[in-house]
Amino acid sequence: MNMQQILVLIKDIQEDSMCPRNVRNTLEEAKKCLSDEKQETAVKVSSAVYLVQKLTEDPNIPSHVRIKIYNLLSALESVK
Repeated sequence: MNMQQILVLIKDIQEDSMCPRNVRNTLEEAKKCLSDEKQETAVKVSSAVYLVQKLTEDPNIPSHVRIKIYNLLSALESVK
């Protein structure tokens, strides 16, 4: 999976009407990390994985959004 596809996954989660605001904000931070031209790919992906992984611990996330987050994590880890 390439970076463009990962950004589409992030956008898909953010546009979900059931997605909590804190998740949208964290995903926006992850998107900024991935779009940073100054960093190496491994550093960008590691930063994004760290941010997204924290979301999996939130008990208030709807289950279908949580599944999308796990899919995003899997995609990010495949880039590493």
